[in-house]
Amino acid sequence: MKKIITILLTLVLFLSATALGVTSVYRVEKLDLNIRFVSAEAKIEAESLRLELIKLYDKESVFTVKRKTAESTFANYPYFRMTDFKIEYPNKLVVEAIEDAEVFSVKNGEEYYILGLDGTVLSVRGTPENRSDKKANVAITGMEISGVKGQRCIGEKINGILPLLKELSVCFDGLRSNLVSVDYQLLGGTIEQYDLFTKEGVVIRVRQAKEFVEEKAEKIANVYLSLKDDERLKGSIYVASGDGKTTVVYYPNEISFE
Repeated sequence: MKKIITILLTLVLFLSATALGVTSVYRVEKLDLNIRFVSAEAKIEAESLRLELIKLYDKESVFTVKRKTAESTFANYPYFRMTDFKIEYPNKLVVEAIEDAEVFSVKNGEEYYILGLDGTVLSVRGTPENRSDKKANVAITGMEISGVKGQRCIGEKINGILPLLKELSVCFDGLRSNLVSVDYQLLGGTIEQYDLFTKEGVVIRVRQAKEFVEEKAEKIANVYLSLKDDERLKGSIYVASGDGKTTVVYYPNEISFE
């Protein structure tokens, strides 16, 4: 019996030592944070984020690390969006992310809400210019919004046009190179209209913005791109939906659609 007990104790000690050895090998020793940058400021922020992640995961077993831990840290860095989180055995974490580009600015008192393409609040600051190239973001006017950094903005009017703007960004390969501002109007007390002012001069006037979003964006792009250079300097592109159809028409002379 004593011999059996001795063998069992020896086996337990051996397994414990083996487990400790394996555990020591499979602990986080290195963390790579790879970010696709848009602005120079983001590189400084990324280093701060990397150090926070290292502090959180250092020496932790790779078998217990959780993606949610990184996600909670990313929440403090609204410009960064985590796209991948993986373990490279035996002891390395690799985190992939992108920097969301600034697209819109919304004046709120003495400050500006700076938004990404999907309406995420990236910053609240005293200047509207894009932090990457120092040029103007697309100004949003006639719409009140609220929200906290890192989350989607709150505002019925702006959220009524954001899906269409996102689709137009795909069609135009970006919005900031084409649009100056987006203005909201309530015509006749009942008709909602969004006016998209282009850099060339032609104004895209959109009604029923929430309906047939993809179709609207495609037709707007087709009409806009079909215009001659001098036609893009004036007039309006009228966009509306009715009877299950989308109408997009260019008017060379400014007219009222009320």
